[in-house]
Amino acid sequence: MGVTLRDGLYRATHIPGPSHNYLGLRIGLEPVPVPYPITVRPSINPRYDGPGLKAEEVRPHIDAAVGDLSDGSTRPLFIIYAEIVEDDSRRLDVYHWLTTCILRQAALDLAER
Repeated sequence: MGVTLRDGLYRATHIPGPSHNYLGLRIGLEPVPVPYPITVRPSINPRYDGPGLKAEEVRPHIDAAVGDLSDGSTRPLFIIYAEIVEDDSRRLDVYHWLTTCILRQAALDLAER
């Protein structure tokens, strides 16, 4: 698993075998006034027939990771946009881990500025 940044969107994946998870996050330094949008990308598997992963299934795990890292020791970071893939694994705890990895990378990137 690695974290990449392209066009302002951090991306992380977890592919341990037949299951997979993808998370894209746009990070900001100021909170957004409403819940950040989560885009659910369509499956690229032509045989996938749902039911698909829902944005609101993932949001609590993203938010929990943000809360866990908001201990005051680093500059506060906020999620302003997220994206997932419809047919990703429902191992929802993975989204907490992916969010943590992305936020740590974003903090390092900001420290280098």
